Amino acid sequence: MRLTFILRMSAERALANIKDSVFINGNWVKPVKTFDVLSGTSGKVFATCPNATVDDVDAAVKAAATAFKTWSKTPATERSDWLKYVYR
Repeated sequence: MRLTFILRMSAERALANIKDSVFINGNWVKPVKTFDVLSGTSGKVFATCPNATVDDVDAAVKAAATAFKTWSKTPATERSDWLKYVYR
């Protein structure tokens, strides 16, 4: 199950990847382009984010729809436990 893969990754790795990649179907995917996020007060760049393509979004939506079939059958208490675990 993909969620197991996510939980095994270290927090540091996840945080490092989220800066320049998008998470699709259990994998970190580096998009071709990124974009800068500017501070509203200084106008300076304070972050760079991945710029997902339409194909990236389509792949992510398809993966989410597939995962939902299993996830939606999981008891609410277990889903809650997973979400709390991932949040930490």
